[in-house]
Amino acid sequence: MTGIDSMQVLQQNLEIARGFQPLSTQAVTAILQKTASPTISGDGRYELYKISMKHDADPGRRTHGMPPQQELPM
Repeated sequence: MTGIDSMQVLQQNLEIARGFQPLSTQAVTAILQKTASPTISGDGRYELYKISMKHDADPGRRTHGMPPQQELPM
């Protein structure tokens, strides 16, 4: 999404929208096949908020009734 701060930007955005072409069924299928199996990005190893309590700074942790970071086991 873009902002519209001038008529030139509005015209540019309209041209882009008018030229929209949806992906073909084959292209959608190819994307879905590539993203169907779990990858390292999906197992949480690099995003601790998905798999542990190590996901918030102490003020946010207090808000949610969680112990501060220094009290968590490493």
